[in-house]
Amino acid sequence: MCYIRFFPFCYSITHHLSIYLSIYLSIYLSIYLYIYNHSCVERTGNDLQERRTRKDTKETIMNTISYLVPARFLALVSQLVIAIMILLSRNANVENSLPTTFTTDEYKQVDVELFIALSLTLVLIMWEFLGFISGTTMFINFQSLLSTIAHICGLVASIYFVFEVWPVSWYWYIFGFCNVIPALTEFIYILQVHCFHRGF
Repeated sequence: MCYIRFFPFCYSITHHLSIYLSIYLSIYLSIYLYIYNHSCVERTGNDLQERRTRKDTKETIMNTISYLVPARFLALVSQLVIAIMILLSRNANVENSLPTTFTTDEYKQVDVELFIALSLTLVLIMWEFLGFISGTTMFINFQSLLSTIAHICGLVASIYFVFEVWPVSWYWYIFGFCNVIPALTEFIYILQVHCFHRGF
């Protein structure tokens, strides 16, 4: 009997630790890549040393881009998939947001609220995909870093939202922090590149 009670407890602890560890590692890796990319290299008066410095800087930037571009793509695809999954199986979260006894109108109201939130999530992710695949923001390191961190956190929070059966109102926090912020910076960069012809 004690073993039966102890096993779910261990599973719950392991489940929470794995989620927190994945968030910590993703943020740590992203910060490390950002600092590594912006490390300053001192120049000397020697022309040969300056050429080597420029070459090393270019290699550093290319190495960083080679990490950020696929990481951002995977983060976008991952949150896109989990958002579609929640959209297709949202009954449990809707019912958990309602009192014990509820009417059909109350159920429809909460269901429509979650449907709108998930639809907006998909729209903003596709908006980011547009800027990313077109190449406008693909090689902008700050946007790639911000988008990667935001969507990894959004992925983890969405998994929690499904398995822990969070209320529908909590999803708006995921939407605000993990979708609106990177989509807004995406819009700013696209505006600067195409309207003000500013390069990055």
